[in-house]
Amino acid sequence: MPEEQSEDYEVGYGKPPQSTRFQPGQSGNPKGRPKRTKNAETLLDQILSKTIRISDSGTPRTLTMAQAFIQSLVTDAVKGKADARRMVFAYMMAQKEVEGFEIDAADKKALDEFLKRVNQQDKE
Repeated sequence: MPEEQSEDYEVGYGKPPQSTRFQPGQSGNPKGRPKRTKNAETLLDQILSKTIRISDSGTPRTLTMAQAFIQSLVTDAVKGKADARRMVFAYMMAQKEVEGFEIDAADKKALDEFLKRVNQQDKE
């Protein structure tokens, strides 16, 4: 049984009996606050920031999942996969609007030829 109440201690509002108080080192909320659930954006950020080891031309490299994904997307675009080409091209076109980025005549010609080929592939 806990130690007895001293005679000069008055029990009342805001003054519980000592026997019902939390013991030193004991929390009033032992389980703590419940953890928040993670939303899809948080989960995706966590997964894309994880690192993986890949072999690039026989040389091992460590990349984040995001870097590996983008590298794979660009590789697919170069190999001729139409969906990947569209995505990479859309990104390139968006960069044209970035201040300080200018496209020269040779790049413009190459982009026009690329668009022509992609449009022909879409029609087939």
